[in-house]
Amino acid sequence: MTVVNGELETLLRGNGGVVERSVAEQVVSSSAISYALRTGRVIAAFPRVLLLTDAIHPATRARAALLSVGPDAALSHLTALFVWGVAPHHGERIHVTTAPDRRIRIRGVVAHHRAGFRAEPPQVVVRQELPITGLDQTLIDCWPLLPGPDRRAAIIAAAAERQTTPQRLRAIVNATERLAGRASLYVLLDRLEAGCRSELELWGYDKIFTGSGMPEFHRQYPVRIHNRTAYLDVYAEPERTNFELDGDAYHRGKVRREQDLRRDSALAALGIVVVRFTHDRLTTEPDAVRHDVLRILAARRVQGPLPHLG
Repeated sequence: MTVVNGELETLLRGNGGVVERSVAEQVVSSSAISYALRTGRVIAAFPRVLLLTDAIHPATRARAALLSVGPDAALSHLTALFVWGVAPHHGERIHVTTAPDRRIRIRGVVAHHRAGFRAEPPQVVVRQELPITGLDQTLIDCWPLLPGPDRRAAIIAAAAERQTTPQRLRAIVNATERLAGRASLYVLLDRLEAGCRSELELWGYDKIFTGSGMPEFHRQYPVRIHNRTAYLDVYAEPERTNFELDGDAYHRGKVRREQDLRRDSALAALGIVVVRFTHDRLTTEPDAVRHDVLRILAARRVQGPLPHLG
């Protein structure tokens, strides 16, 4: 196997597999660098930057692209979303954001320009030692770029993990002049503000738990259980009835099932009845589920008034 010059490899590995060529030339000769490039053990994926081949992964390429771009830029859009851990890596191109007066033409780099942009807090944060745009801005930037299901999934996941709020996202949307798909994004934010935190809960909101005869439910209603907070999916407070939407299309596993049963028992001790609907039934029998929900609530009301949950 062809090996890299020892000093060059030490330099590259000490910098996470990436280094500017000008820095490398201060340590080893140009001929040594050229030899490493010819053998394929080192590549120049972006101008003026060297990458150690066996250390290449999406984060390494992103770091190399930033070095090639230079100062006053940050990873953004799909690249930043990947670094945030909210979505998988999308494509090979690296997205960066800079001020409008910068012109960046580098193969494999997509440059975005934002008026008033500065690569510093609060617009930019450091994550995995990489400067990236804030999560709220990143989610809105990615809305027009992601394929259909993925664009909703990224925002839903961030809201469910309490990494963002619908209110913060709405403020950015309102301040964005041109945004493809704005109307559908507003609908999603409305549902998130109502308490939905998964695609199945969004489905339930639109198809089952709203409309004629349905009361006003609490979504993601907090209840203290054994010194921790549990969040109830769709809670009818007067009837003390919680409807759980089991989102896994497949078997949840014994551990998850045991956790569900323990939580249901704890809620029962508080006088809260838990009714679980499976993913398949919710999506294939919405009318039947609506009918069951109304019958259950009517039966609970017949039992007489229930004490308020303290």
